[in-house]
Amino acid sequence: MANGSAPIGFVLVTYKNPDQLLRLVLTLNRLYKQPPIAIHHDFGQCDPGCHRFPANVAFVRPHVATGWGSFGVAEGTVRALEILYGQGDDALRSRLPQGDPGDGPAWVTLLSGCDYPLQPAAVVLADLERGGYDAHIDHSRIRADAPPGSWQRLCVDRYLRTQLQLPWPDRPWRWSRRPLHLRQPLLAGPFLPWTRQFHCYAGSQWFSASRRAARLIIRRHRDPSDRLSQGLRRFYQRVQVVDESYFHTLLANSPGLRLNQQTWRYIDWGAHGQPHPNTLTAADLPAALGSGCHFARKFCATSQPAALDQLDRHLFATA
Repeated sequence: MANGSAPIGFVLVTYKNPDQLLRLVLTLNRLYKQPPIAIHHDFGQCDPGCHRFPANVAFVRPHVATGWGSFGVAEGTVRALEILYGQGDDALRSRLPQGDPGDGPAWVTLLSGCDYPLQPAAVVLADLERGGYDAHIDHSRIRADAPPGSWQRLCVDRYLRTQLQLPWPDRPWRWSRRPLHLRQPLLAGPFLPWTRQFHCYAGSQWFSASRRAARLIIRRHRDPSDRLSQGLRRFYQRVQVVDESYFHTLLANSPGLRLNQQTWRYIDWGAHGQPHPNTLTAADLPAALGSGCHFARKFCATSQPAALDQLDRHLFATA
């Protein structure tokens, strides 16, 4: 199937559980009739066995080293988008699946290898098209006066602060480097990319974007003449939890885009707002399916296989 004719494609950003990743890909193929799928997998953490995956799947090679919340996650995501939309260097373009790339799929959805579908394809595509949005992405503007104890205040510390690495005398004739944290806005301001017209946004990592928004992400990420975006890129290479702010900031600062706050993801963060979501079980599926969300995370095919088996029965009874 040609990319240009696809109503939706998928970018998967992964680093572990190759068997569960393959199961997700095969399920997407059944639901969406072999959509274009680009996977950025961190081969430094494990080898997924690319030969096992169907022909509509392309892996980003060479991969980028990733870590929790690192800039490598953002870079890997863009490289996978470049595969879907026929952009980037010749090495990336050569990874396109068979067929005319055209303009790329009308929509792209970002997933991890621990995600799994909840809805049939027709429901997902109708929801994405409804409202005339360019992207479905949770995004909040991060302001310095965010309430203490709020998630936005945590983002203030992540993205509205900075640190410098200063030389420091360690012992006679030896120097090391120590971080100097700048928290006062007047001191930190000159080292941050934010202006009166270019603001910081943050939210959930997972999003769905139209062709227009996806191609804009690629252009703004790569274009050396876009000084604001290149300054943003350099800044995010120095901070943590990049994936919860970088794409949000690029899209929300792009005039003319219509963004919907709904991500269409079901995630159980637990009663106490822990840093990582709960692993879903079969007992969680009624709530997940009743949410109307398109995908849920996270699942573990090893410890909780019944949840995915039950989802398969639901999906292919209604698809």
